[in-house]
Amino acid sequence: MKFYKFVESGENVIRPDQEIIPSWDDYRSGRDPVLEWVLNYDARSETRK
Repeated sequence: MKFYKFVESGENVIRPDQEIIPSWDDYRSGRDPVLEWVLNYDARSETRK
């Protein structure tokens, strides 16, 4: 197995643009907050770094 180093220091992870943590209430009510965020996301309004 091969591992890649993404950063020189700190956590060696790639973080999502938007972290969304679903709750049990979301699950029980049949909501998918991740899908809702994706469907409402407007890439044209984002400025790339």
